[in-house]
Amino acid sequence: MKDEPALKEDFSHILELAFKLAHENPLNESHLEPCEPLSLTVGGLEAANEVKIMMAGSLVKQAQAQETGIARVAQLQQAMKLYSEAGDSEKLEECKLGSSSRDGGSR
Repeated sequence: MKDEPALKEDFSHILELAFKLAHENPLNESHLEPCEPLSLTVGGLEAANEVKIMMAGSLVKQAQAQETGIARVAQLQQAMKLYSEAGDSEKLEECKLGSSSRDGGSR
């Protein structure tokens, strides 16, 4: 593709805007969802994994704010899936520990 550098530059600009929106709305990981494939295109697998980790962090924050255990567990499960996909075993274990301590350890 001849215009690959120009296309990557356009994608980078879109990512900047999306990250700004996500930063302004830290409890809404949906602002980051379109960033994953764009990050993969612009920055490779490592960049896409960083977006997954950001999304998982947002889900953890949302889970901590939940009133019901069911909603909390559902969001923590989504976060664990993203941490696993991104290869962040440390965050995955932290999330598992947080999940089991919040539900009274009943697993």
